[in-house]
Formats: sequence, C-alpha cells, structure tokens
Amino acid sequence: MNFFQMGIVGMTGTGKTTKLVEIVNNIDNHRMIAIDDLDELAHRGLKGFFTAYNIDDFIFMLSNKRKFKIRCHFEHLDDYQKIFDIVWNLNNLVLIIDEINLHSDRYNISENLNNIVKRGRIKNISLIYNSQRPTDINREITSQSEFLISFRIQEPRDVSYFPKTFRSDVDKIKMLENLAVGEFVFIRGDNELLKSKINFKI
Repeated sequence: MNFFQMGIVGMTGTGKTTKLVEIVNNIDNHRMIAIDDLDELAHRGLKGFFTAYNIDDFIFMLSNKRKFKIRCHFEHLDDYQKIFDIVWNLNNLVLIIDEINLHSDRYNISENLNNIVKRGRIKNISLIYNSQRPTDINREITSQSEFLISFRIQEPRDVSYFPKTFRSDVDKIKMLENLAVGEFVFIRGDNELLKSKINFKI
C-alpha cells in the first residue's frame, strides 16, 4: 500500500463516517489502528478489528501480532495521546482517527501526532481522519492531506477554510451547500488516484 493522507469533513448526519468506514473496510492492509472514542466507527460497520479498551489491552494486542487491526475505545481521552507516541515508533500502518478535532484543535497539536502528519511518509504511516468542522482541524493536518473529501457544509467559516481556487467558484460552493445525504465532492485529489493509492480490495 502506498503512503497517503486523507481527510473527510461534513455536517453530522451527511455520511462522512459511513464513507470513512467503507474506505477502511476495503483497504488491503493488515496493520491498522483506529481511534474510535465516540464508538461511531463500530456502529457504522467497521470490520475485522479487535477492540482495546485501555492502553494495556492495546499494547498486548500490538505485541502479540505482526499483523493487527486494533480499534481503540478508551475511557480517558488523554490516553489516545499515548497511542500517537506508540504509532510514531512503528511503521507500515494506517492510522484512522474519527473526529480528529477531539485530539487536536486549530491551535494545538501534540508532538507525535504532528510527527505522524508531517513525517509519516518516512515510516509509511498513512492517515485517514474525519471531522464535522473543517475550521476545528489544525492546519498542520489539512496542509499535508493529499485527499480531502467534503460532504455537505453550510457554515460560511467552514467553506472559507477550503483553498481559494475552490471557494472562489460560486457554483462549487452552492453545490457543496446543497449536497444530499451520502453525496460528496473531492476538494483535493480524485477517486481513481485514491483507489490506486490504498489498493481497494473491490
């Protein structure tokens, strides 16, 4: 699998998490770690993952298998930062983060999450994330995203977050604001390149 970074954004209920799960379920890779604090990935049908409920569970699952698909659903939000520390010391895997704004914000990003975002290519650590609000995502993250998919967004500040070449097109903005549930547009990248990068199994 080739290195890639991908973000999915959109208002709640528009289909962004369902799309994320569809993509993850079709990635031909046996080393994946999913951060699922809100339990949304599990509810949307994430397949083949074992669930770790604390750091000890996570380390046990990681140390006993060369191939792993681990979903992290912890009680304490701060424990996810330990996951980023561990992931940065691994290689050849896909990190999936549901609602990335829970783990960083527009002003702050932890050192190891920043390392994954900016230097993940060195270790072939790919990243897929989603968020309801583009403006809540740290710029370090979106600036490195090769692919950016948007479901319906209507808040003007969220629309203004996108590149000038996109938001200067009135027709595109109108389309973005009126997408039906399940409809999306590529702000950056395209579908065929994405499929070739992540080696879809179907």
